Amino acid sequence: MQKAGRFVAGLLLLVVLSLAGQWLAVGTAVPLPGPIIGLLAYAAVLLGTRLLDWSLPAARCVAALIGALLVPPLVGVALYGAVAAAGGLRLAAVLVLSTGVTALATAGLFRLCGGST
Repeated sequence: MQKAGRFVAGLLLLVVLSLAGQWLAVGTAVPLPGPIIGLLAYAAVLLGTRLLDWSLPAARCVAALIGALLVPPLVGVALYGAVAAAGGLRLAAVLVLSTGVTALATAGLFRLCGGST
């Protein structure tokens, strides 16, 4: 039961950091998405100390599910291709860039948390 409790606490920590980042982004008009701010805070604490080591199993689980989190929006873009085409190259650039940044951040955190390929 202790393992399950740590896992749930780790998930809760990730959600709290995401919400805190969102609150900070909205409150200060920082041009970064709130969850990215929360992710950066989490990474900073992990790099600076080993204070949050207990949260790594939950972080690994979320990182393993990233494909399931990215596929539905991409399917939505494919279904509404005509609407997406109206946005032209700007929309394509944003999609490619944001997907690439997300993939790189996910891979970096996965390695930081002790994952290997």
